[in-house]
Parts: sequence; structure tokens; C-alpha cells
Amino acid sequence: MMKLKLRKPLAVLMIIAMVMSMGLTAYAADWPTYQGNDIHNGIINAAPTNGSPNVTRIDLPKNGSGWDGVDSAAVMETRNGNTFAYILYDGYKVANDKGGGRLAKIDCTASTPQVVWEKQITQSSGFQLSSPYLDTENRCIYVGASGFNQKANNDELTLTGGAITDWSVSSAGTNLENGKVVVSGNQTVTLTQTNTNLTSGETHRSATGVKINGSNVNMIITAKLNGTIVGSKTLNASSLIDGHYYLNDNFQSTAESAVNTGINNTLEFTYEISGNDSNTVEIEYCQLYEQNSSITKVTNIDGEPTTEWSLAVPNNAQINTPIVKNGAYLYFGTWSGNAGTYYQYDMDNEELKEFNPGNGGFYWAGAVVDGSYVYFGGDKGYLYARPVGNNFDNNSEGSVINLSTIGGVESGNVRSTISLVDGHLYFTSQGGYLWSFTPGAGTPTLDWKAQLAGTSTSTPTVVGDNIYVGYYSGFSAGGVQKVAKTGNHEVSTVATPGPVQSSVLVYTNGGVDYLYFNTNSGTGAGYCFNGSNGTKVWQTPGDTYALQGMASSGGVLTFGNDYDHFYVVQ
Repeated sequence: MMKLKLRKPLAVLMIIAMVMSMGLTAYAADWPTYQGNDIHNGIINAAPTNGSPNVTRIDLPKNGSGWDGVDSAAVMETRNGNTFAYILYDGYKVANDKGGGRLAKIDCTASTPQVVWEKQITQSSGFQLSSPYLDTENRCIYVGASGFNQKANNDELTLTGGAITDWSVSSAGTNLENGKVVVSGNQTVTLTQTNTNLTSGETHRSATGVKINGSNVNMIITAKLNGTIVGSKTLNASSLIDGHYYLNDNFQSTAESAVNTGINNTLEFTYEISGNDSNTVEIEYCQLYEQNSSITKVTNIDGEPTTEWSLAVPNNAQINTPIVKNGAYLYFGTWSGNAGTYYQYDMDNEELKEFNPGNGGFYWAGAVVDGSYVYFGGDKGYLYARPVGNNFDNNSEGSVINLSTIGGVESGNVRSTISLVDGHLYFTSQGGYLWSFTPGAGTPTLDWKAQLAGTSTSTPTVVGDNIYVGYYSGFSAGGVQKVAKTGNHEVSTVATPGPVQSSVLVYTNGGVDYLYFNTNSGTGAGYCFNGSNGTKVWQTPGDTYALQGMASSGGVLTFGNDYDHFYVVQ
């Protein structure tokens, strides 16, 4: 009799357990790709909604400092009740197997969130703008890293026999101390190096760092190659980053013409110092980089990470888009000033196919796959549709849409990943527009467009009839806007805490849309806003530029910034 009486309660308990398991699965959903899923619609199932969440700052392992630390969003997973984040970042100067492009695994739910491991991916520093793809089933991660080979000799101004080798210094008003050129007072100093070995047709970048031992130093830094200006920056006290001035710029296309293949190259860095408050400045390094990018598969992510293979990208342009995986195919785009290529890599057959439309590069423009076509945007305001598979590189297939022509506006670059929701493609453009297209089996048709309050690089997040996007005006103003998916597509402003170049994550709870994003300003922070009434729920401490946005798993939020500070919010 007792067994008979237990059957119904046992069945009820089993149902409850199944519901709880389903709820836990939703709560702990993995976040394997940019915006969390293969349609790139950043809806999350749990996140802090109280006014004082637990915020932990982790300082990622690095050498030195700069302003190109964390520039991509993490990917995440929750396993056995523990939540982990994987972040690609720049560890700055390379020395003793440190620095360069690095991949770190973070245990977010440890009693004190901490780095589990970190691995060097590239042998030089550089912007890392591509979010990886986390393959949770096969326990590996695909990383698109942009590296630069350092081409100037003695980039850290190493002393040999009491003199700087390879560089000549123009001013007598300098000293050599601990591998640095120390300059006193107001003067102009030029460091020159000859016989720099370069390759024409690649992408190049000039970089230098100057430590400022005072508060009122003005400086103009100019880099020249073979007499042509390839980088220039005017700096004052407002430009200080951790007590340093930096020049770190890619050559413009006109400057690239100054590069000679071989050693017949002369490199100059000039420092015009004025307003010096009687303190010294220290020129710490002079560097010239040549691009070298690759897709790397990292395995054994639960133990000691191992590189299984690395695929060099032709033309060595920056990999600037999220990595998108569809079956055995990886999709990603590159950017090199006014040029770029989109790639399909078939991992089964080890075959790389290229699509180069000649309309400009691909910057943050992640792809989405719908049926037998893959869609992505590009610079100069284009939307592309390419067939998945063998015909990806066949220019007679697919379609190319000029947004400015079809929309009757100056669209600007498309620098958002495309989200695919309810049979429609949603993306933004830097001309300040939100776009909706119907895919149309490789021939997209315009549904509508809506004008935003500023420039946008934000991937739209669609929740019911609301579409949330970030916008910005320089590094001082911006926020989040809400656009109606139907009717007249009314646009309203939800939050204005500062420039939002990131995408927005949305957690709907109790009929309220909670919005999560970060700001790309000198005091950048992470935020939660009530999307219904526009009130701020919480923010993390103000820090520095936080560009690319948040990731989420297991109710935990993460994001990073240019100082290589990685925040865990729960």
C-alpha cells in the first residue's frame, strides 16, 4: 500500500525535477559566440537586477600598459555549476613569453574570481577585435588573432656599451638611463634608424611610448618612414594614460606607399616637447610593426591549453569580426584601411575560400547564416549575401546591396554583426541607422530603416516589439535607444550614460526589460538600466574605455576595458 501511495508524489517530484532542470538549463545557458547564439540576439535568462551586485575586477596578466587591452567580448559557459569566461586581449609588449595577443580563461564563480590559465596567441602586441568561438561539445575554442611582427631593431632602446645601438639620437640634451632616452626641458628630439627590413603591400603600424614625469608637458610625436609621415599625434595632459603618452596608429593607405621591400628603409621618430614643468620625459620604445594574422584552434581548454593548428590569413590584414561557426565552416572578415576580405574556412577539407568585393574592409561585421546563405555587412555601406559551401567565392552567386542607394541616405559603414530574428536581418550603420531586411534566399529586400540619435556599431537585440541598440557621438555622448519593430518604428531614448559602441544584452523579468551594456569613454563602466522607465539600476565603478560589450552565462556578466581590467558582475 505504501508503494502505491508513493507513486503520485514520486511522479510529481520527477516532474518538478524536470522543470527545475529545464529552468537550470535556461539559467546556465552557454554563450559560445558573440551575442550568445547563432542568431546573435543578445537575450539572456538571468542577470543581476538589484541595485548593488557583486563586482570583481581582475587584472589580466600583461607586460606594460596601453590603450588596446580588451577590445572584444568574451565567450562563456557554465559547467557543473561553475561559470567560466574566455577572453582574447592584448598583453602589450612581448618579453619572457608574456605580452602579445593572449587568451585567458576566467573562473567567474570561484570565491574570488580569478584567472585559471592564460596563453600567448601572437608574438607581438596589437588590437584584438575578434570575439572567439567556443565549441563546448568538442572542448575547444577558435581564436582570430591579429598580430604584428616587430621590424625595428632594439625597439626597447637596449643599451650596448653605454650607447643605444641601431638608433641615432639628434639632441645632445638627452641621457641614456636603463634602456630609455631621458629628455630634460623643452626641445625637439629625433631618433633615426636605417636599414629597416619591410615588405611592401602589407599593413604597418608605428608605435612609441613616452613616460611623463610631470603634469604640464605638451608633445607632438611624428613618425616618418623614408621621409613620409606615417603617424602623428598632438598630446597634452588630457592625453595621459597611466602617466604615458602613446602613438599607436596603422599607416593610412597613402603612407603605405612609402614602404620599400627589403632593407632600404629609414625610420624616424620626432618628439617636439613644450610647456615642460621642469621634469623629464623618458622615451621607452620606438616600434614599427608589420601585420601577421591567423585563426588558431586551442584544445584541452579544461587542462593545459594546447594549439592544435594555426591558419595564417592571406594578406595579413587585421581579423576584426567575431568568429562565426556553422557546421564545419568558420566565417570571419578582415580589415586593412580601405580594403578587406571575408573568408569561409572548411575545417573538414582544410580549404579557405575568399570573397573580396573591393568595396572596403570588414570591421566588427560578424556574419549570420540563414539556410544556404551567409549574410554580413561591410564598410562603405554594403550588405552581402554569399552561398554557403563551394560557391562562397563565386562572384556570380549571391548579391551585393548598396545601402545608400536602396535607402536613399548616407548609410555609413556597417560595423555591427547581423542578428536574425523571426525571418528578418537586423543591423546598424555608422550613418546612424537601424536596418531591417528580409533575407530572400540570397537576395535581401529592404523592410524599413529608422534613424538613430547618433552613430551606431551596435548589433540590435530584439525583444518582442522592441529593438534595443547603442549609439554614440565621439567619446563623450551616447546611450541606448529603443525602436518599435512594427508600425511607424518609433524611436525613443532609454539611457544616456555615455557613448555605447557595444551591443545590448536584455533580461526580461516581471514584464521589465533590463538592459546591460558598457560605455566607451575615459570613465567607461558597465551599466544596468530599466528599459521600461529608463532608470539606472546599477553601474560598475568608472574606469576607462570599454568598447565591445558584455557576455553572460549562469547569471554572471563579464566585460573588459583598455587597461586589461576584466569585470565579473553577479
